[in-house]
Amino acid sequence: MKPPINSPSKDFAINFMKKKEQGYFSSNRPGGKGQTDIYSFKMPPIIYTLQGTIKDVDCKKPIAGATVKLIGTDGSSVEALTDDQGFYKFDEKENGDRFLIDNTSYTIVVNKTSKAKNISTDCNSTDFTKRGYLNGKGQETTVGVERSTAFVHDFEIQCSNCGEIKFRTVLYELAKWDLMVTDQVNSKDSLNDLYQTLIDNPNIVIELAAHTDSRDSDQRNLVLSQKRAQSCVDYLVEKGIDPARLVPKGYGESNLLITDAEIAKLKSKEEKEAAHQKNRRTVFSVLRDDFVPTEAPQGDAPQ
Repeated sequence: MKPPINSPSKDFAINFMKKKEQGYFSSNRPGGKGQTDIYSFKMPPIIYTLQGTIKDVDCKKPIAGATVKLIGTDGSSVEALTDDQGFYKFDEKENGDRFLIDNTSYTIVVNKTSKAKNISTDCNSTDFTKRGYLNGKGQETTVGVERSTAFVHDFEIQCSNCGEIKFRTVLYELAKWDLMVTDQVNSKDSLNDLYQTLIDNPNIVIELAAHTDSRDSDQRNLVLSQKRAQSCVDYLVEKGIDPARLVPKGYGESNLLITDAEIAKLKSKEEKEAAHQKNRRTVFSVLRDDFVPTEAPQGDAPQ
């Protein structure tokens, strides 16, 4: 025990009252009425709270009406909704019990769904409140925390119905469809991020949209882009993702980020090649969020 219950004197025979953080002990410490005295004590309660703010990752605006779910290793599960400022808090229950208790780890899951489609990416659009979001997930624990603590866990989550999901871009070498891995670029990093997003959002179906630069014929580029999209699907399926959640789509050279006219204005060969490189890519978007997972959990298959 810590001071003031423990002292440099002889302290012994501590006895706790049943189911209460209070009790009695004996001590010959100075200041008593006799050689050895009986003292009562009451431990101050250890109080844990959890609060935070949920914001849009692009607009940095608070998200009202998001569901925040707190799941404990003790089997507990409780939900709260964010207010107009995107704020949530788990503090005290109506009966006086606490939402967070000692020696327990918690998973925090943030969610907001929407039936609306193709919402504007303009942060000032009147459609902002119609945005749906990919789940956010975090962890907190009271294990080993021996004093009252106010945990703060903020989230910035990504719109799921505003077009492309923003990850590091999957890039390719000229005329190739295998994933590009160099000292400067590792396209598997982006797919690993997407993998985790699919695990955290088990109901979404993703389109993997692959593109080429403008070199070679339209038809050959269309075939090449489809192979690029499929290479991403193959990587994710190998990691355990259900292929029914992945839709590969090749767009050929129909959606250039940098046009040939813009590339022609660049001075050096290196600049032009870098521009073509940006056009060779695969990006992701959410097609729908009504997928029903199988009973078997998804993820890496056992080795």
